[in-house]
Amino acid sequence: MDHALIRTWLQLPPGNWPPDHYTLLGLAPGESDPRRIEQRVQERIERVRKHQLTRPDEATEAMSRLAQALVCLTDRQAKKAYDRVLPPDGQLTGHLRFSWSSLDGEPLYAGRRRRLSLRLLLAAILAVAGAVAVAVTWHLASSGDLGALALNDADNRVRRYPEIARYGGFAGPVTSVALSPDGGWLLAGGDRVYLWKRTSDDAVGQQPEGLGRVRSVAFASDGRHFATGGEGNVWLWKTETSRVVRRFAGHTRVVTSLAFSSDGRRLLSGGTDGTVRLWHVEEREGVRFAGHKGRVTAVALARDGLRAFSVGTDHTLRTWDVGQGREVRHLPGPYPHFFSVAAFSPGGRYTLSSDGIRVWLLDREKARKARPLPVPKGRVTCLAVSEDGGLALAGREDGTVQAWYTVSGDEVGRCVGHEGPVDSIALSADGQLALTGGEDRTVRLWRVGE
Repeated sequence: MDHALIRTWLQLPPGNWPPDHYTLLGLAPGESDPRRIEQRVQERIERVRKHQLTRPDEATEAMSRLAQALVCLTDRQAKKAYDRVLPPDGQLTGHLRFSWSSLDGEPLYAGRRRRLSLRLLLAAILAVAGAVAVAVTWHLASSGDLGALALNDADNRVRRYPEIARYGGFAGPVTSVALSPDGGWLLAGGDRVYLWKRTSDDAVGQQPEGLGRVRSVAFASDGRHFATGGEGNVWLWKTETSRVVRRFAGHTRVVTSLAFSSDGRRLLSGGTDGTVRLWHVEEREGVRFAGHKGRVTAVALARDGLRAFSVGTDHTLRTWDVGQGREVRHLPGPYPHFFSVAAFSPGGRYTLSSDGIRVWLLDREKARKARPLPVPKGRVTCLAVSEDGGLALAGREDGTVQAWYTVSGDEVGRCVGHEGPVDSIALSADGQLALTGGEDRTVRLWRVGE
């Protein structure tokens, strides 16, 4: 492996490989601004990405080092321990032990003191992402086929989920998708709303006057109605006839997220105006929840209908009392941009979130700290999580979807086929199917269950 080549890509000074995290990112030792750290990581990933096909080994090595620098320097306790064993002469002290439990408040490094090299420390940190590096290497060696290697499978392979249907007929990127509860109807939003039966060859678009672009879609629990969100309005439709039943006006900007109550009688919406609104589907008036200081990225209603949940780019998760129409809980994200990309499980217990690089699962009922999932390759563009929180999916800008079992953190499969970023994901009610929409103007149906 040509480490000098990596140094050239990243404009690093001469020296032993690997460099310390700060040198790798071109930062002063001790830099503590998470935004600055993440910015440097993203810049360097972009530099490396263009060399993935021509120099796969070096690209894998560089991305793994960058991922570990990001994990270490943006976790307060991990950074403190790392800085403590990083003297100016590059020699480290301490018997090294690495654990993801540092993210839950336990020490990252512990044990008796003895001299260790910087290389050994960084090698141990890298071990956490070793499987990610292997997966990336397999991808590059497979000429673009991301049917990659798994983290823990005995045969070192990640399952490639079968694509069971592909649908065209879209006039632009597909920005939102949904499956009816029985899996018989498929719904997508983009330049207009598209509704079609799963057995059809292509999607059928609808464009009533005033609809405009569709940025969010959702089915009611009985599948008889669905909703779409666009520029300031929420539209309620009857599925069987594809006709508009009611229009709800109130948002002043784009409606980015929708969720029905379990009985289908109420509809929750969130928008780029920073507000969350609750609509009774038989009426035109709604209740406005205000508090977010930026775009609302996801919303959900509790199964009992008493609470509503929302997350946004102000990096907060908010709980709303539906009856009283007020905020009752405010939970800030532990990292910058924590909820920039987000999805709730049906009922709102689990929140899957991403800052575009890392992915976390948050169990709201147990008030647990966010659990990190293995760092995916490529920027995260959309997310989905099953109702029980057991299966998490992340769409990426490279056109793939990565899936994990969240209890073990194991990557269990990938959807490979989109020729461009995946903009939206939806899981079927039974967790057996995944529907994806992308900038390649296609919608694809995948079997992700056992």
